[in-house]
Amino acid sequence: MDIQYFKQNANMLYSQELSEQLGYRSYDKFTTIFNQFIQSYSINSWLEHGYFDLIHNAQSFLIAIAQFSGFSQKEIDAQLNEYDILQKEKLKFKDSFIFVNTNFTRQNEPIWLLAMCETMRRIKLQNNQQLLFQNHTELFRIISDIVVEHYQHNQGMLGVWGKIQDYHLYLSDEIFIFNAVGQIIKK
Repeated sequence: MDIQYFKQNANMLYSQELSEQLGYRSYDKFTTIFNQFIQSYSINSWLEHGYFDLIHNAQSFLIAIAQFSGFSQKEIDAQLNEYDILQKEKLKFKDSFIFVNTNFTRQNEPIWLLAMCETMRRIKLQNNQQLLFQNHTELFRIISDIVVEHYQHNQGMLGVWGKIQDYHLYLSDEIFIFNAVGQIIKK
Protein backbone atom coordinates (compact mmCIF):
# COMPACT_ATOMS: atom_id res chain seq x y z
CA MET A 1 0.00 0.00 0.00
CA ASP A 2 1.44 3.33 -1.04
CA ILE A 3 0.22 6.93 -0.96
CA GLN A 4 0.85 7.08 -4.73
CA TYR A 5 -2.03 4.67 -5.31
CA PHE A 6 -4.42 7.05 -3.60
CA LYS A 7 -3.00 10.03 -5.47
CA GLN A 8 -3.38 8.29 -8.83
CA ASN A 9 -6.92 7.16 -8.05
CA ALA A 10 -8.07 10.34 -6.36
CA ASN A 11 -10.78 11.05 -8.94
CA MET A 12 -12.32 7.64 -8.31
CA LEU A 13 -12.21 8.18 -4.54
CA TYR A 14 -13.80 11.65 -4.55
CA SER A 15 -17.37 10.46 -4.20
CA GLN A 16 -20.43 11.19 -2.15
CA GLU A 17 -20.72 7.44 -1.55
CA LEU A 18 -17.28 7.24 0.10
CA SER A 19 -17.99 10.38 2.09
CA GLU A 20 -21.18 8.86 3.48
CA GLN A 21 -19.58 5.45 4.05
CA LEU A 22 -16.87 7.10 6.14
CA GLY A 23 -19.53 8.85 8.20
CA TYR A 24 -19.16 12.43 6.94
CA ARG A 25 -22.39 14.36 6.58
CA SER A 26 -20.62 17.14 4.73
CA TYR A 27 -18.99 16.23 1.43
CA ASP A 28 -16.86 19.40 1.70
CA LYS A 29 -15.43 18.22 5.02
CA PHE A 30 -14.56 14.87 3.47
CA THR A 31 -12.84 16.46 0.45
CA THR A 32 -10.80 18.72 2.73
CA ILE A 33 -9.59 15.77 4.76
CA PHE A 34 -8.97 13.61 1.70
CA ASN A 35 -6.91 16.42 0.14
CA GLN A 36 -4.78 16.57 3.28
CA PHE A 37 -4.35 12.81 3.07
CA ILE A 38 -3.19 12.70 -0.57
CA GLN A 39 -0.87 15.67 -0.02
CA SER A 40 1.04 13.67 2.57
CA TYR A 41 4.56 12.61 1.64
CA SER A 42 3.80 9.01 2.59
CA ILE A 43 1.31 6.93 4.51
CA ASN A 44 3.69 6.94 7.48
CA SER A 45 3.84 10.75 7.42
CA TRP A 46 0.02 10.85 7.37
CA LEU A 47 -0.12 8.57 10.41
CA GLU A 48 2.62 10.60 12.13
CA HIS A 49 0.75 13.84 11.46
CA GLY A 50 -1.84 12.73 13.98
CA TYR A 51 -4.94 13.97 12.19
CA PHE A 52 -8.17 13.93 14.19
CA ASP A 53 -11.73 15.10 13.61
CA LEU A 54 -14.93 14.06 15.35
CA ILE A 55 -15.32 11.07 13.05
CA HIS A 56 -11.84 9.71 12.36
CA ASN A 57 -8.25 9.90 13.45
CA ALA A 58 -5.40 9.39 10.96
CA GLN A 59 -5.32 5.62 11.41
CA SER A 60 -9.06 4.98 11.20
CA PHE A 61 -9.31 7.26 8.14
CA LEU A 62 -6.53 5.28 6.43
CA ILE A 63 -8.16 1.95 7.28
CA ALA A 64 -11.57 3.08 6.01
CA ILE A 65 -10.27 4.50 2.75
CA ALA A 66 -8.02 1.47 2.15
CA GLN A 67 -10.93 -0.91 2.70
CA PHE A 68 -13.07 1.12 0.31
CA SER A 69 -10.23 0.96 -2.26
CA GLY A 70 -10.15 -2.83 -2.07
CA PHE A 71 -7.03 -3.44 0.00
CA SER A 72 -7.14 -6.61 2.05
CA GLN A 73 -7.01 -6.56 5.83
CA LYS A 74 -3.62 -8.28 5.57
CA GLU A 75 -2.22 -5.40 3.47
CA ILE A 76 -3.66 -2.82 5.84
CA ASP A 77 -2.25 -4.61 8.88
CA ALA A 78 1.16 -4.85 7.17
CA GLN A 79 1.17 -1.07 6.60
CA LEU A 80 0.17 -0.37 10.20
CA ASN A 81 2.80 -2.83 11.45
CA GLU A 82 5.46 -1.07 9.32
CA TYR A 83 4.42 2.23 10.90
CA ASP A 84 4.63 0.74 14.42
CA ILE A 85 8.14 -0.58 13.73
CA LEU A 86 9.22 2.84 12.46
CA GLN A 87 7.82 4.54 15.56
CA LYS A 88 9.60 2.11 17.89
CA GLU A 89 12.88 2.77 16.09
CA LYS A 90 12.37 6.54 16.33
CA LEU A 91 11.61 6.16 20.04
CA LYS A 92 15.14 4.82 20.58
CA PHE A 93 16.50 8.26 19.68
CA LYS A 94 13.90 10.33 21.52
CA ASP A 95 16.20 11.32 24.38
CA SER A 96 19.48 10.84 22.52
CA PHE A 97 21.75 13.77 21.81
CA ILE A 98 25.35 14.83 21.44
CA PHE A 99 26.64 17.20 24.10
CA VAL A 100 29.39 19.53 22.88
CA ASN A 101 31.90 19.69 25.75
CA THR A 102 33.97 22.85 26.11
CA ASN A 103 34.99 22.52 29.79
CA PHE A 104 33.28 25.86 30.31
CA THR A 105 33.55 27.57 33.68
CA ARG A 106 31.53 30.68 34.28
CA GLN A 107 33.44 33.90 34.84
CA ASN A 108 31.15 36.92 34.60
CA GLU A 109 28.77 35.90 31.79
CA PRO A 110 25.15 36.83 32.47
CA ILE A 111 22.85 33.93 33.27
CA TRP A 112 20.33 35.02 30.63
CA LEU A 113 23.04 34.83 27.94
CA LEU A 114 24.07 31.34 29.01
CA ALA A 115 20.44 30.22 29.06
CA MET A 116 19.87 31.56 25.54
CA CYS A 117 23.02 29.85 24.24
CA GLU A 118 22.42 26.48 25.96
CA THR A 119 20.97 24.94 22.77
CA MET A 120 24.34 25.47 21.06
CA ARG A 121 25.77 22.75 23.30
CA ARG A 122 23.38 20.00 22.21
CA ILE A 123 22.95 18.30 18.86
CA LYS A 124 19.60 16.53 18.77
CA LEU A 125 19.38 13.13 17.14
CA GLN A 126 15.64 12.59 17.47
CA ASN A 127 14.62 13.48 13.91
CA ASN A 128 17.71 12.28 12.09
CA GLN A 129 16.40 9.73 9.58
CA GLN A 130 19.92 8.50 8.75
CA LEU A 131 20.23 6.88 12.18
CA LEU A 132 17.18 4.66 11.88
CA PHE A 133 17.67 0.90 11.48
CA GLN A 134 21.47 1.07 11.62
CA ASN A 135 23.81 -1.34 13.36
CA HIS A 136 26.27 0.06 15.94
CA THR A 137 29.16 0.27 13.47
CA GLU A 138 27.18 2.27 10.93
CA LEU A 139 25.55 4.35 13.66
CA PHE A 140 28.93 5.38 15.05
CA ARG A 141 30.16 6.21 11.54
CA ILE A 142 27.19 8.54 11.01
CA ILE A 143 27.68 10.12 14.46
CA SER A 144 31.36 10.56 13.64
CA ASP A 145 30.41 12.41 10.44
CA ILE A 146 28.02 14.64 12.40
CA VAL A 147 30.78 15.43 14.94
CA VAL A 148 33.38 16.26 12.28
CA GLU A 149 30.92 18.42 10.33
CA HIS A 150 29.89 20.30 13.48
CA TYR A 151 33.50 20.91 14.51
CA GLN A 152 34.46 22.17 11.05
CA HIS A 153 31.34 24.33 10.73
CA ASN A 154 32.06 26.02 14.07
CA GLN A 155 35.83 26.15 13.49
CA GLY A 156 36.48 24.57 16.88
CA MET A 157 34.79 27.37 18.86
CA LEU A 158 31.30 27.46 20.32
CA GLY A 159 30.65 31.14 20.95
CA VAL A 160 30.34 32.03 24.63
CA TRP A 161 31.10 28.42 25.61
CA GLY A 162 34.66 28.54 24.25
CA LYS A 163 36.89 25.98 22.51
CA ILE A 164 35.33 22.60 21.74
CA GLN A 165 37.14 19.82 23.63
CA ASP A 166 35.11 16.73 22.71
CA TYR A 167 31.61 15.40 22.05
CA HIS A 168 29.58 13.23 24.44
CA LEU A 169 27.03 10.98 22.76
CA TYR A 170 24.12 10.10 25.07
CA LEU A 171 22.47 7.07 23.52
CA SER A 172 20.10 4.72 25.40
CA ASP A 173 21.66 4.98 28.87
CA GLU A 174 25.18 4.81 27.43
CA ILE A 175 27.73 7.59 27.01
CA PHE A 176 30.34 7.59 24.26
CA ILE A 177 32.97 10.31 23.92
CA PHE A 178 34.20 11.39 20.48
CA ASN A 179 37.14 13.65 19.74
CA ALA A 180 37.00 16.48 17.19
CA VAL A 181 38.02 14.21 14.31
CA GLY A 182 35.16 11.80 15.03
CA GLN A 183 37.01 8.97 16.76
CA ILE A 184 35.57 7.28 19.82
CA ILE A 185 37.98 7.96 22.69
CA LYS A 186 35.94 6.55 25.58
CA LYS A 187 32.94 4.28 26.04
